[in-house]
Amino acid sequence: MEKQFTVMAIGAHPDDPEIYCGGTLAKCAERGDKVFMAYVTDGTAGGDTKDRDKLAEIRKREGTAAAKVIGAEVIFMGLPDAELEYNLASRIKVIDAIRQAKPDLIITHAPYDQNCDHRITSQLVNDANLHASGHKIETTHTRTTIICPVYYMEPYQGIGFNPSVYVDISNTFEQKIKMFMEHKSQINYLETEEAKRTKSSNPFLDIVEITARFRGIQSLVKYAEAFQPLLIGQGVRTERLLP
Repeated sequence: MEKQFTVMAIGAHPDDPEIYCGGTLAKCAERGDKVFMAYVTDGTAGGDTKDRDKLAEIRKREGTAAAKVIGAEVIFMGLPDAELEYNLASRIKVIDAIRQAKPDLIITHAPYDQNCDHRITSQLVNDANLHASGHKIETTHTRTTIICPVYYMEPYQGIGFNPSVYVDISNTFEQKIKMFMEHKSQINYLETEEAKRTKSSNPFLDIVEITARFRGIQSLVKYAEAFQPLLIGQGVRTERLLP
């Protein structure tokens, strides 16, 4: 029997974990892992309405529905989308989320992603991961006992990404798509905005599939997701943590 872990994916926006590591999360759930999907911002910068409160509720419902596809628990931090700042208040939010999940490994954004919220989330996670096990900062949840291994998921379109860990998601690719499709507000918005530019019906879905197929070709399977481990003191393990 495979060893089971608690796996936490921390994305800047509702739909980020689904897009960039959804197949891996589905595979983790399959092997019996406890899976958390955490969203740092409320996702209100992406949508076709200016009513941010309404959109925040829509995106929360969509994130909950996406997590339900694989039986994951969801954490909403509710920080403002497109206005995320690296500061103590934001770091404490992420520290508390990590303490709530108490993960064995964390998946998050690469620090050189094109989206500012993705880059800031990456730094917040790296620093919060260190302090989540410390005594200095008090939060609602009790501190963790370890500094977690961190894996960076692929940035948008894979620019500058040099992965060293691959996960075969051939059998969970459809679940990945199903999770993403729960984010109907974003799919409709992306189709409207991107289709004007690219003259295609849903270019974002094309990117998701092409990326998974490309990583699959590299690793001799049909579909794969790729990751880059963050090598830090106390954050390196000898065992294989991803499926």
